[in-house]
Amino acid sequence: MQEPWMIARVRRAAYSWPESVGSQYHWMGKVIPNDRVLWVQKLEGSGNVFTITEKEFPVFVEDVRSVKLKMTAVKTRKSSRLQGKPLERLELCSNDKAGIIASMPLTLDVSTKGKIRETFFA
Repeated sequence: MQEPWMIARVRRAAYSWPESVGSQYHWMGKVIPNDRVLWVQKLEGSGNVFTITEKEFPVFVEDVRSVKLKMTAVKTRKSSRLQGKPLERLELCSNDKAGIIASMPLTLDVSTKGKIRETFFA
């Protein structure tokens, strides 16, 4: 609820959460066996420029709104290096960002999630 949308890079294609892992709470909600999820790596930033983070977690397939966004690499400044490793930065196409924002519901609740079970924390 604090973050109505995010941009992430898919690290693992859609799969069913394995029963062997059991139910676990994650940042995006409670994942239970057989939930369809993507494993993603979060991007953070402001404006249209985003930095790839080390934050990785599952996202429910039904929560995905856009795929294959047009992003271009942004040259990393030397001052933006972490322990000598450059941070990968990407710029999102303005039209894609506008489309994401325009497609978001005005309120986020269970009814906006397509009549699926409640997955947000109370």
